[in-house]
Amino acid sequence: MTRREDCTDRTCPLQDECRLDKGAPYCFRASVEAQAMLDPNWMAGSQGYAKRTNLKTLVILRNDKVSPAVVELSKEEALRILESGEPSGAVRSLGAKAQPFFNPHLLVINEDKLAIQRMFFSRLLDQVKCCLVNSGVATADQLKALL
Repeated sequence: MTRREDCTDRTCPLQDECRLDKGAPYCFRASVEAQAMLDPNWMAGSQGYAKRTNLKTLVILRNDKVSPAVVELSKEEALRILESGEPSGAVRSLGAKAQPFFNPHLLVINEDKLAIQRMFFSRLLDQVKCCLVNSGVATADQLKALL
């Protein structure tokens, strides 16, 4: 939606001061295309969400028909898979590319940024068990039982 005339939200309190008239690309109240990132602190206050949790297991997903359902990885193996952004044997969709640390939101990918990610995941992998889980050979309930 780029024009005020297209707005279907008749209950909008900003009808006289519409942001679309002032150049905003979307109306967050009325557009199905608009997206926003919210801080949970704004919605529920500091008691409304967990600021920290203790992880037990890191799961890396794979989808193929020949690998075992669950494989426990060593720290080095897990770090190598995370760095490459592509687990071995994974079925890739056409046009998909590897994303370092499976993070498509890394804006700058250089050796310094990768070193920071490597250090973070190295510390994480010191404290958690890491499993490579193959959804191509087992159902969700079967995998849950194996984990």
